[in-house]
Amino acid sequence: LFVLTDMPRRVYIYDEATWELYNLVATIGAVIAFLAQLVFLYNLVRSLSHGEQAGSNPWGASTLEWSDSDG
Repeated sequence: LFVLTDMPRRVYIYDEATWELYNLVATIGAVIAFLAQLVFLYNLVRSLSHGEQAGSNPWGASTLEWSDSDG
């Protein structure tokens, strides 16, 4: 959206104060996305190292794709 409103690119500090709010919102969004990725990675590592093994039919389904030859 910044491109549509002629926002200058690759500039660290902008002369106009009109871009300040947009940059703040974009920065907050980036921080939230980064924190969400950290939570995901923590959950992944924790589940792989401390999670219990799933059985042959973890959801208790009775359809053909969950049946196996072990009975």
